[in-house]
Amino acid sequence: MQLGRTFAASAKHPGCMGSLMSQTITFAPASKYPSLGFKCKPTSSTLGRRSKNAARIALLSSLKDQGSEDTNLLEEELLGLIGDGSLDAVSKTGRSRTETNRRVEDLVQELQQRNPTVEPNTCADLPGRWRLLSSFKPGSATVNFFSLSDWNNYLFNGGPSPVQNLVVGNTRTVSRVYQVLDLAPANRFLNVVDFSKESGGVLVIAARITELDGPSNIKFRFSNGFFLFKRVFGRELDPPVKVIYPVPFGLLGDRAKGGLNTTYLNKDLRISVGSKGTVFVLKREEENDSVSLVGY
Repeated sequence: MQLGRTFAASAKHPGCMGSLMSQTITFAPASKYPSLGFKCKPTSSTLGRRSKNAARIALLSSLKDQGSEDTNLLEEELLGLIGDGSLDAVSKTGRSRTETNRRVEDLVQELQQRNPTVEPNTCADLPGRWRLLSSFKPGSATVNFFSLSDWNNYLFNGGPSPVQNLVVGNTRTVSRVYQVLDLAPANRFLNVVDFSKESGGVLVIAARITELDGPSNIKFRFSNGFFLFKRVFGRELDPPVKVIYPVPFGLLGDRAKGGLNTTYLNKDLRISVGSKGTVFVLKREEENDSVSLVGY
């Protein structure tokens, strides 16, 4: 005797689906069974349970929709504050830089608590080119570049860098800063500083991904760095000239190792925390490389 049928649906990329990993739908049995000689009629208690279940489903759906709307508003506010990551974008918010940084930290924390992706390392949204909009170490919003105590805290106690807020986002010589995550089989992680507007070149700090550690952490080791110039003294160069970045990564030992823990991810926005506590806010970068990185 067949009382009903059950269908299960699972996501193609389960890591991208948050807690809604699968859904089971069970159809009620037929209301008439000739072989038993009677009809199944719903009782008042059955109808009551159905009514309560329908109300519960409607409430959960409403809460889910409200949560998605709240998350979208948080994303919009965050992107509105940091814009493209430039100093000009910050000045357009009407807030001081310190006020803006404080609010950015708060928004990042709220979004991290609402991360829709439980397993970023298995999600198809993770790989690709990501533009850096903001980076900070929690608590750095109040750090003053000219404060002696802040410098002492940075040098001797591992505190936030006083330089970071002064440097990050300065677009007078830097067009953009972005990361390239290229998982298996390439297993490479590139940090690219694009200053092609001024000198027609980029700086690439390359790392080899050594392990996908758990659902969200990526371990890597910096391997080399180099400049690529496609224009020198106004003259276009093809192929670009490669100049080695003068840091002996092979001699740094464990200091060349790092990690990147993805704490928020969807198809357009990523928040990651480095092994030293620096928070990176990035958006999907659609613009191509100013200087092709293919083959390097």
